[in-house]
Amino acid sequence: MALTELIDEYITAAPACEPLFADEIFSWVRERMPGAERATFNEYLVRCLKKSGELKRFRRGIYYKSVKTPLGTAGIDKSALLRKLYISDGKSVYGYETGASLMNRLGLTSRMPAHIHIATERFNYRLAGEPLVLTKPIVKIDKDDHRYLQLLDMLAAWDEVGVDAVDPIAILRTFIVKNGLKFEKLLYYAGLYDNVAVYKRLAKLAREKV
Repeated sequence: MALTELIDEYITAAPACEPLFADEIFSWVRERMPGAERATFNEYLVRCLKKSGELKRFRRGIYYKSVKTPLGTAGIDKSALLRKLYISDGKSVYGYETGASLMNRLGLTSRMPAHIHIATERFNYRLAGEPLVLTKPIVKIDKDDHRYLQLLDMLAAWDEVGVDAVDPIAILRTFIVKNGLKFEKLLYYAGLYDNVAVYKRLAKLAREKV
C-alpha cells in the first residue's frame, strides 16, 4: 500500500473533531511501512491537507477532521485535545485535573475558576490561547497514583480554593470509594506534601469507614 493510501486510511477511520497528532499518524504508518521516512510523510500529509475538505490544521503537528452541523462547521474537540496533550493518550497517564477546576466540578466549591488546572509531566508545553494553569506534579504520575494525588491536592488547596460545600467530607469519601483508594497509600503520598493540614484533613476522612 502506498504512503498516501495509508495516511488516507488513518484519517478516514478517525472520528470527526478528535485531535490527530502528526507524530501518532507517522508511528501508525511506520508500523505498516517500516521504510517510510518522516520528511516524505510530512510532505504527503501536507498534500492530504490541501486536497481534503475534511482535514484541518489546528496547530503545528495537530490536525482534526471537521464536520458540518446545522450550526455550521464544527472545529476540534478542545476537551479531547487537552486530555490527550496533558492527561492521557489512552495508553499511559501523565497528568490529571487538579485545583479549583476539579473541586468545582466535584461540587466542593461554588467558585467558578477562570482556568482549568492540570498537574502534568508535560507542563513545559504551553498551548497558546487556552485557559490553562499547568503545574509540575509532586511525584511522577502513573495510572495507579494519579487519583491519590488528585485527592491530596484537594486537601492541600482547601483553604486557597475556598471549600463551601455543605458536606465536603461526604464528597471526598465518595471520591475515595469510586476510585478504590486505600488510606495506607494516601498516608504514604501525604508525606510528599510537607503540609500538616493535609494530614489533619486526611485523618478526618479516615475517622469513619468508607
